Amino acid sequence: MGDQKPVRALRTTRIRAFDERALQIDEETYGPQHPKIATRLSNLTLLFKDTNRQQEAEPLAVRAAEIMEASLGPDHPDTQLTQDNLAAIRAELAPEASD
Repeated sequence: MGDQKPVRALRTTRIRAFDERALQIDEETYGPQHPKIATRLSNLTLLFKDTNRQQEAEPLAVRAAEIMEASLGPDHPDTQLTQDNLAAIRAELAPEASD
């Protein structure tokens, strides 16, 4: 079997382009602080996280969490989910603690 990395990279590039375009359309339609924007940002966050690009994922996760909290309140399940995603990314970015 051949190397699947180029195919996977192309697929990831296409997904990213689609998600970024969808984000742009939603921002124009709903405004930059709508919960739909947070959902789009979360989708991009997960794409970056799944491709080991946590540095790029973190600012998107921060923005998604801020939008959800401002829109839905701190106790809403969607807000908590975005905060959990942010915490997971930050945990992966944190240097390993040495004893």
